[in-house]
Parts: sequence; C-alpha cells; structure tokens
Amino acid sequence: MKILLIEDNEGDKRLVEEAFQEAKHPEIVLYSVQSLNEGIQLVHKEAFDVILLDIFLPDSRGKDTFMHLHSLFPHIPIIILTGLDDEEIGMDAVANGVSNYLIKDEINSEILIESVYFALGFSNKKEIYLKEKQIMDEKTGFYNKEGFLSLAKQFIKVSEWAENKIYITLIQFSYSLIQKKSWTEEEITNFWSDVAELTKTAFQNTSLFSRLDENTVAVMSRGSFDINISHIKEKIDSSIEAFFKKHKRNYTLFADIHSIPYSLLESHSLDEILSEELKKMKKEVKNEF
Repeated sequence: MKILLIEDNEGDKRLVEEAFQEAKHPEIVLYSVQSLNEGIQLVHKEAFDVILLDIFLPDSRGKDTFMHLHSLFPHIPIIILTGLDDEEIGMDAVANGVSNYLIKDEINSEILIESVYFALGFSNKKEIYLKEKQIMDEKTGFYNKEGFLSLAKQFIKVSEWAENKIYITLIQFSYSLIQKKSWTEEEITNFWSDVAELTKTAFQNTSLFSRLDENTVAVMSRGSFDINISHIKEKIDSSIEAFFKKHKRNYTLFADIHSIPYSLLESHSLDEILSEELKKMKKEVKNEF
C-alpha cells in the first residue's frame, strides 16, 4: 500500500512517520513531499492508495488546497491533516468529498492506521483490519454497535457543521419460513447478506450502517430535507419484493421501521438512546434465530 504525505513542516512529518513505524504495518510504504505541486507531479508518476494532505503549504493554503487536489484525483482517498484552529476547514473538506480529517495533535499510530483503512473503502485489507479491531459485523459487512458509536461521533459533527439534518432509523427484521425447519449456519449468513443488500438499496451510500443485535439494523443518514419514515418503509418493502422476485429463498422477510428523533441527542448519549429503543423493540420481536 503506497501512501503519499504532503507536508512541509518537518516536525509534523516526523510525527506521521513515527506513527506509521509504531503501527508496524509492513505493507505500508510512505512517500513524502513538501508542496502541493510536488505532490501533484508525483501522483502523475506513481499510483497511490491514500494521500495525507496538510492544508497549509508553501504553494497553496486553506480550502483551495484540498479542492484542487481532489478535483485532479477524485479516485484517490484524501485525509486532511489540520490543527485545532483549522478544524472547520477539515469538516468542510469532508462535506466536499474528502475521506476524513485528522487533528495533528491527536494523531497516534492507532488513529492513523484506522483512518487509512476507513478511507480505502471495503477492500480485503480493510475487512481484515476491522475484524481485528472487532468493530465489524461479519455477516452483514456493517459496523457492530461499538463501531457505529465510534464513527457516529464524527458523522454527527460534520453533519452539524454542514447544517445537514441527521436521521437515525432502526429496522427490525423478522421472517417466516416457507418450510418448517431449523436454520443452518450458512442460511443465517445468507439471510444477513440479503438484509445488508436490501438495506443499502433504501439509503444513500453516505449513510452509516450497523447491525445492533440479532434482529436490528441501525442507519444514520444526513440530508438537507426531511425524511419521511413511511417513504423509507415503502422503499424497503419495494426492495424486498423486487429481491424475492429475483432470488429464490426458503423464507419471506418483513421489516418494522422505527425513527429516533435527533432532538434526543441533545439530552442523551447515542448509546443510551439505542439501548432504550432496543429494549422497546425487543418486546415486539416476532422471532429470533
């Protein structure tokens, strides 16, 4: 994996280099340059997997730095490196297509490696890494509750800064077996793979997905307009209908939709809200594996 660091400050450059060394990931090869122009020239010659970008460079400063680089290489994930005083620029970058931003004073080996793999998307290496971190649900490819809570913090922060509305939807899935028999482990895996596919079709790719427990998926979305729960219900039901017309399964699938008002986050933690909602929904569960 080839990573390009564009950073003119020797101290910050050394901080990133030492963090990668401490992480001990031999597959990572780090290149570094000191200006945006040097970085652009090098990316034209070499294929990089991720770019770490300081936003204040000798030849470019502020928002123009990441906007220019992102416009030239939209296929390469970019992680912004910023100071505490420039955090708004980092959030602006994420709202405009950059993968993530990191505050330099908070960088350590774990945060840096985690950010790199998140930026890469669902590659095999990322899946292996997330399984090691135990924040990924293997059956759906969604985050588990721990991973969801961790990533939701920045998701909410960026959404608030961009003045987007946040929507939290809980979907409780239940089923009816066509033939009365117990589930095999393979059938359970296939079931959750189906659930993941159906859920993703009903929400934007920018949403954050999690499998919270045996029956429930959580989705955190953002947008500039109100989302109608009945509309989401219709989309999921439509996706289920289309899926079963295309695929033969030994069960039928049902989905109950619950919406969590964002206003609750002003007085309760997300963990508290999810735990309380799951207790309520548990009483309504029709069946479990």
